[in-house]
Amino acid sequence: MPFMPLQEAIVAEFPGSAPRVDGGQQRMHRDTPKLLRIQMKCGFNPLAEDAESVAAREHLLQRITILVREKVDFPGLDLIELHLYKLVQEKEIIGRSFQKSLSEDAWTPVMPETPVSGGSTTPDALK
Repeated sequence: MPFMPLQEAIVAEFPGSAPRVDGGQQRMHRDTPKLLRIQMKCGFNPLAEDAESVAAREHLLQRITILVREKVDFPGLDLIELHLYKLVQEKEIIGRSFQKSLSEDAWTPVMPETPVSGGSTTPDALK
C-alpha cells in the first residue's frame, strides 16, 4: 500500500482520526490532475468559526501538508484533497472538505459547508 506511511503518520499525530488515504488519476481522462485524497475524523466541528475551532483546523491543515511532503513519494502529484468529518450523532455527520495544489500554500474549501446527514456514517457520504 503506497500511502500506508502517511496513514500511519496521521494516526500517530491525530489519534482516533481513522484516516483513509488513496490517490491516483482517472484512467479514462488522462488530462486530469494526480490527486491524493485523505478522509479523516476530527475532534472539532469542521464548520465552526470560533477561535478554538479555526486554530485546530489550521493546525491540522498545516500538519497534513507537512506529513504529505515527508511521507508520500507520488511523482507528479498535483492536488491534495482533504475531507474532515465529525460524527455528531448516530445518523449525522458534519463535514468540510479542502483542496490544495502543491504549488500553492493555501488550502481552499471545495464543497458546500453544510452538515451531511441521512444515515451514512462513512466519509464517502461527504463526496
